[in-house]
Amino acid sequence: MRFLILFLAISSLPISVVQAKLNIAKHEYKVQLNPASFIGNISAITDKANDFLSALSKQTDGHMQILQPFDFDSQQDIIYWDVAGDCRLKEHNLILRSRFQPHKNRQEVTLKLRTQNISEINQDELFTSAHKFGHKLELDVLPQNQFAYSLSVKQKVLAQWQMSDNQVLDQMFPTLRQSLQISDKSLEKVNGLSMTERKLTEAKLLMNGFVYKDVTLSLWYLKNLQQPVLVEFSIAVPSQQQQPLPEASKMINTISMMSSWAAEQSLTKTNWVYLYQADFCQ
Repeated sequence: MRFLILFLAISSLPISVVQAKLNIAKHEYKVQLNPASFIGNISAITDKANDFLSALSKQTDGHMQILQPFDFDSQQDIIYWDVAGDCRLKEHNLILRSRFQPHKNRQEVTLKLRTQNISEINQDELFTSAHKFGHKLELDVLPQNQFAYSLSVKQKVLAQWQMSDNQVLDQMFPTLRQSLQISDKSLEKVNGLSMTERKLTEAKLLMNGFVYKDVTLSLWYLKNLQQPVLVEFSIAVPSQQQQPLPEASKMINTISMMSSWAAEQSLTKTNWVYLYQADFCQ
């Protein structure tokens, strides 16, 4: 495929060199938590989220301090799109996602490339077809020194636009269907799912003299808004921090070993949606 050219494994290059070349916007540290620990309404899950922060502070012997607790931020619906059967986007490490906020006539559509093996990206076709919306490159750091790079473009369009409509898709990403050789196919909701996401933000944490200001707890639901199916804790750090912060990596490793809070099976949100029913991708 001409729109992506993958040359060398990123792990063989210094992160500072890659950052200078690809202009990484931020590092985001992520870990999955046990959904059973966050059952209840918004007030209840906010209390439980702050209980989690207190438990984390104790686990670090007070080296992590809570400067400000979590508070409820927003709720939105999320849909993933792909070709049923061969999952052509997933096959090429691409994610297409729509976010809708209740009572708003707009949606945010994100097209994202996520891979561990990216040293150079040929943006001459797919991503530059939406160049006026700008690109953002992020480094996701996961427990046990796992990582992935995410290159994304986002557009805000009318809520009634459907990615299953090829005319809409071609207007937003003119080269996507041709590049993936799906000109004769339409996209569908992955596994027919529409997820509801609740986000808690506002928390600020202090560790080894560094204040983490971009801290988020994301809870994903199917139909029962009292019981999440996925919970993700994340911390984002601006890219001027040239290397991933050892303290932040240590923090998510610590969380992954907190048996009363960590998820037993650590699936990314995208993988969970695709694996919900095994027959969507055949």
